[in-house]
Amino acid sequence: MNTQKQKILFISLVMPCLNEEEAIAEIVQKARLVFDSMDLKDYEIILVDDGSIDRSAELALSNGAQVIRHPHTAGYGKSIKDGISQAKHDTIVISDADGTYPLEEIPKLIKEYEKGFDMIVGARMGRQYDGSRFKIFLRYMLQCLVEFTTGRSILDINSGFRIFSRKVSMQFFDRLCDTFSFSTGMTLAYMMTVKYVAHVP
Repeated sequence: MNTQKQKILFISLVMPCLNEEEAIAEIVQKARLVFDSMDLKDYEIILVDDGSIDRSAELALSNGAQVIRHPHTAGYGKSIKDGISQAKHDTIVISDADGTYPLEEIPKLIKEYEKGFDMIVGARMGRQYDGSRFKIFLRYMLQCLVEFTTGRSILDINSGFRIFSRKVSMQFFDRLCDTFSFSTGMTLAYMMTVKYVAHVP
């Protein structure tokens, strides 16, 4: 890890979206408020509309986001890849467009990222994240498998709230799937290539 702190001044937020017209205006507005409160020189909010049949794209545009549109649903991972590919800044933040992740935590995650980590993962905590017993069991089994494979402890294997470098992440695109397993695959790719990853609750 590079122990010399690097001040992040440019951020691209990438959000995959599928039929989120109920939440998207508020989410884009919240993201803008968070970034405006930070000491940044520039930022962009990129919504990747994965074949929505509602007004998600229209509402995102009217609230200041850039929009990439898929003509039909292509997948969560594909949406993130397309957003990252179109981003103009190297520091990428990914989050869902449904309001399940606390965007107000971005400055805290950025602070950790500035210490020289390759990726910061917002680790979900609490009952809302736990879900049903069956879901807890499946997540636990997946986590055990990945921890055994990588030899490293992992707080949240498939969180979709992360910060990383555009340049570094794109090196793994051909090995990362286009579905919801994108996040898990990204964790594996970084850890198996000895990248520095931190989980922040």
